[in-house]
Amino acid sequence: MRQDAGKLRFADFQFDSATGELRLNGRVVPLEHQPSRVLARLVASPGQLVTREELAAELWGPGTHVNFDEGLNYCVRQVRAALGDDAKMPQFIATLPRRGYRFIAPVSHEAPRWSRPGRWAVGLAAALAIAVAVESVPNNSHHEMVVALATSLHDLIY
Repeated sequence: MRQDAGKLRFADFQFDSATGELRLNGRVVPLEHQPSRVLARLVASPGQLVTREELAAELWGPGTHVNFDEGLNYCVRQVRAALGDDAKMPQFIATLPRRGYRFIAPVSHEAPRWSRPGRWAVGLAAALAIAVAVESVPNNSHHEMVVALATSLHDLIY
């Protein structure tokens, strides 16, 4: 089953499938648009065969007249080069001859900012501060106080 778009991790790489940006240990790895789309499709279905026909349809769609085989081969070579992968001894992309490709490295989603360690503690402390603050002010100003504190909490966490 395909994973949702977003920031994905595999080995020392981070890939943002929304932007097509590939990073290795935080440094941007140059990758052209079409090869990044191939990588996005492969990491979206780790361990599963992605056929050459599926990749060609996703890259060029119907009505486009290009040499699909040559173009797709170029894209896969570029992705492998960016990953430092070897077709003969792959760590990331395995070739299934005449059928397609399979992303073979484990892929994980990067945790959203709010779920990183410590963010829950900040949120809990802020919620307690809001509760204490609301109890200490007159009733007619609760709404304004809650809005101001919730805005501050949002800015602090995000």
